Amino acid sequence: MFAIRLNSVPFVLALAAGVGSLGCEDDTGPGSLVVPVILGNNKSCEELGITSLHAELGEEGEYQEIAPCDDPNPEIVFEDIPAGRYRLFVAGRDAEGVATLDSGADPDRRVEILGDGATIREENPVLLTEAPAHVWTRWSFDFGSCESAGMAAFRIAVFEQGGVRQLLDETVACNVERDASTQFYYRLPDPSRILNGRTVGEISVQPLDRAGIVMGPPVGFTFPPPGPGRDIRLSLVGCTNTGCTGSGTPDP
Repeated sequence: MFAIRLNSVPFVLALAAGVGSLGCEDDTGPGSLVVPVILGNNKSCEELGITSLHAELGEEGEYQEIAPCDDPNPEIVFEDIPAGRYRLFVAGRDAEGVATLDSGADPDRRVEILGDGATIREENPVLLTEAPAHVWTRWSFDFGSCESAGMAAFRIAVFEQGGVRQLLDETVACNVERDASTQFYYRLPDPSRILNGRTVGEISVQPLDRAGIVMGPPVGFTFPPPGPGRDIRLSLVGCTNTGCTGSGTPDP
């Protein structure tokens, strides 16, 4: 549903609604919230190629809104939301639907819905900055499994283009939980948002045994930087007790 701009209800009405609800939490009706959005250093949607804003309220994104990004002062409107305090996440998507900007640099951002029909305008705009790239890896065995091959983990090292400056170094258990919903890819954690999609260009994946000893040579992948918010999907195949192989380039 596309969001529209709403006029704020005067603060005195919002305060009255809050006072009237004290001790009667079950009777508090839903409310609305207007969230202003800033793109980078006050850039326009057109400058950054952003066509839509996607916003979520709640720890699991229970309430979602989509708004076009075609205004000099973009904003998201949530309507008829139960009163409460919610986590807020906003992403800016390009014409391909890729979230190239997001509010992930402030993962603990919270907003409050007062309820009782009050419409509140968030005082502090949500800042969207460049989203990191995402590295996904999967592996498969010709025969057997991690246990039968004696393979315990993969050390995944991510470098900028040129292969000198390292961005991330993570060791992932071979038997880490993966499922069909992601085609059995595992997403490399990047809580610090280090994976710069404008510079990343090489990845090395080294299989390890239970003692942390290398199993065969590392599997290398090289590619042009995909850009902010893009996925980099890698497949290791033919894994055995002597290591794994790969195509050398990301999956399509």
